[in-house]
Amino acid sequence: RADEQHGPFDETTVELLRALLPHLRRAEGLRASLQHRGAQSAMELLRRLPTPCALVDSLGRCIEFNESFIAAAARSGLRTMMGRLRFLLDDQQQRWTRALQETHLTGVARTLRVVATPALHASITLQPYAPAHWGAGGGGERFLLIHIEEQVSHAGAEDPAHAMRLVQARLTPAEIDVLSSLLAGTPAKTIAVQRGASVN
Repeated sequence: RADEQHGPFDETTVELLRALLPHLRRAEGLRASLQHRGAQSAMELLRRLPTPCALVDSLGRCIEFNESFIAAAARSGLRTMMGRLRFLLDDQQQRWTRALQETHLTGVARTLRVVATPALHASITLQPYAPAHWGAGGGGERFLLIHIEEQVSHAGAEDPAHAMRLVQARLTPAEIDVLSSLLAGTPAKTIAVQRGASVN
């Protein structure tokens, strides 16, 4: 009763499959190893880029980012909270969430423009990304490659009062005092002595 023991396969086919099984297991292991190496090299490349970049999933969870992304994101008002990229301002967060959803649903890149300060604007591009080893048929979750491009606005640069307001928005009161003294022409050594600090 060979058909009860091996189902629809005859004895020769069963023996052939048994002989091939170790090779198929090894091939699957190699495929998984190569897939992992491909993903690791993509992550390493992202970390080395000088351009502010991050890789996020469909929920905005940060999978990987490079050092320049941390600083650019902070200047743009984008923070990592509980593993997810989020804006501090509600209207920006709503636009960010909508852009994440739309980009994942449509597979079309989006650019979100953010005014970080009157002098600093940022374009945050959400680019769909699927590792090449998934092939045309898919095979895994789609990610977004986030890129931040900062633009410095020179509007009001000729107005010293406007420039000072921009600087004051980013400095502590002590730093403002030191800067004011330096702008007034006070030597750094004199300021250090007055503040009881070193020149450095």
